[in-house]
Amino acid sequence: MKVKNIMTKNPITIELDNKVKEAKRLLSYHNIGRLLVTKNAELIGIVTDGDLVIEHDQNAELEDFVTENLITINENESIIDAAKVMAEHQISGLPVMNDNNKMVGILTVEDIIYRYLAKK
Repeated sequence: MKVKNIMTKNPITIELDNKVKEAKRLLSYHNIGRLLVTKNAELIGIVTDGDLVIEHDQNAELEDFVTENLITINENESIIDAAKVMAEHQISGLPVMNDNNKMVGILTVEDIIYRYLAKK
């Protein structure tokens, strides 16, 4: 099975120029653990609830908490390969790119467990 078969399409994103409070609001409202961060609609990073958990200044700049050197995966890769990448890098989510290097989704550990392994 391919990544595109179980990824979350149209993931929730946030623009880099936002504050921590907006990121926390989106994470809470959508009940998710990570946001893909964009700048002028281009994917530039990721921020997780864990990155923000200790920040008490709700007006802090989001950019101070963003991981920029993203590890991504192509939508046509296998789920097994995606799981190996996550394990190797000790991460729980991968932005998914198409053949034109455009972000088309996100694959999380939860997707693999609930959408792939649960069907086996």
